[in-house]
Amino acid sequence: MIHLARSGPLTGEPIVFLHGALVGGWMWTQQAEDLAEYRCLLPNLPGFDHSGTKPWISLASTADEVADLIRAEVPDGQAAVVGLSLGGLVGLHLAVRHPPVVSSPLVSAVPASTPFYLDERSGQWRLAAPGHGRWAAHLLPRAIARRRSMQAHPAMQSRRPQAAAESAGAQLPLLR
Repeated sequence: MIHLARSGPLTGEPIVFLHGALVGGWMWTQQAEDLAEYRCLLPNLPGFDHSGTKPWISLASTADEVADLIRAEVPDGQAAVVGLSLGGLVGLHLAVRHPPVVSSPLVSAVPASTPFYLDERSGQWRLAAPGHGRWAAHLLPRAIARRRSMQAHPAMQSRRPQAAAESAGAQLPLLR
């Protein structure tokens, strides 16, 4: 099972926040705090942050894991899903593969020109533009490896960019 941070009341309307590449569920902490009346679920996708030891397999398998998470965590088994970049792609796969668990999807920073289709031979959902999948399939493992090597740097010991920058003597503007 992937790591999950939870906030808000158990009876609150559920929202699942899916993070982008090279970060973790923590990137949504401020939004979860601002939406304190909602039940916010912030998973760490496979290969990232607290789920770093769980191997990344594919967008489809990750969408399946998020669907299982929603079914386990949400009483009626349905949640709003917000995804950014990689999380948006997972969210799209989730909405296509498991429509009953997604009450409303909101995705950002994802390619809009890559529709999905059902490969009848394998029964799997696939991207209609497989060229995108080839480079992305090579890029993601490299990005994860780079992230792991960067974590060894003293300035990257904290998972918070502001704290990491301050430990290196830099100042970042805080965005709210």
